[in-house]
This record gives sequence, structure tokens and C-alpha cells, in this order.
Amino acid sequence: MEIHCYNGWILAHYLENHPMVEKCVYPGLKSHPQYKLAVRFMRDFGGMITFYIKGGTDEARVFLSSLKVFTLAESLGGVESLAESPSIMTHGSVPPEQRKELNIIDSMIRLSVGIEEVEDLLEDLDRSFEKVRNMKAEIPITETKKSKTPTKAAKTPTKPVKTPTKSVKSSSKKITKTKSSSKKGSKSKSNSKKDAKKVVGKKVKAHVNGH
Repeated sequence: MEIHCYNGWILAHYLENHPMVEKCVYPGLKSHPQYKLAVRFMRDFGGMITFYIKGGTDEARVFLSSLKVFTLAESLGGVESLAESPSIMTHGSVPPEQRKELNIIDSMIRLSVGIEEVEDLLEDLDRSFEKVRNMKAEIPITETKKSKTPTKAAKTPTKPVKTPTKSVKSSSKKITKTKSSSKKGSKSKSNSKKDAKKVVGKKVKAHVNGH
């Protein structure tokens, strides 16, 4: 139970501060309306987390389908980490009007945090959010590639043989430059993630020592 609560506390604070999360509901967060009551009567805050991802059904489905450590399942409270979409799973049989009254909307995701390594759980969430972020960008890329292929085939007979080789060389140089710049960007991103996790770790230690 200690690891269950520990992991839940870290993930809840991570989700509350994530730019792609509209709202996170967890009794161990100061933003929770009953936080003071939870501090008074609970020794710890558990591992059940509800959050609302920015977007709707498509974003929620991409996020859930991209998880690797979390298992998509309706059961809650086990030693393994589980994730589910209440609007189409546990409360799928509830009429839409009643779901709206209960604030069970399509962007709602519920997590039951298990006792796995917290770093693995954070990386799993990071990867899934990245999939959602790139979801809209991937669609136009495939469309533009398909539309450009016939025009290239039509132009090749009229051009001399030597000219395409020069353009290929110049484009390859540009590609190598963009690759090197992307590596620098990835290093800075990884460093920022490590720094963020260190900050969260310090806060968690202070929280555990306080209890």
C-alpha cells in the first residue's frame, strides 16, 4: 500500500501540471475540494486518479491505446497499473444525459496506479501524451506525400539525367543538418524531463517525511 500511495501521489502531481490535462482529481492534491478533509482523516491518499485530457473521444482513445505499462481494463485497485475510459467502458450503459450530469464525459480517463517502478509509469504516460500530440500532425504528412508522387513522375522524362543528382545531393545535406539539430533538441528535452522528475522527487520526499 505504501508504494501504491507513493506512485499515485507522484503521478497525480505530474498530471495536474501537464499542459495536455484539463483537470486532475486526486484527494492528495491541494486543488481537490476535500483536500483538508482527506489530510485530517486519511493516513495517505491512495492510487486512484481521474483526469480529463484536453480534446475528446479521439484524444482519449489514442492515449489509452498507446499505453504499454498500464493495462486497459475496468478492474481497479490491484497491484498492476490499469487505465480505462469510463464513458465507453464502466459507464457505457448509462444514458448520455446521466453521464453528463455526473461529469463522465469522453475526455475522462481513470487510472488505478499499481506498484511498478514509478519511472516506468511516468515514461509510459509521457509516451502516450506524445502520441496524442503528434496525432493531428501525422495525418497531413501522409496526404502530402501521396499528392506529390504523381507530379514527380510526370517531370522526370523532360529533365536531363544530371540535374536530379545535384538536387539529391543538396537535399541530403539539408537532411543531415536537420538530423543533427533534432538530436540537440532531443537532448535538451530529456534533460528537462530529468530536472522535472528531480523536483517532483524532492517534493515527494518532503511529503513522505511529513507523514
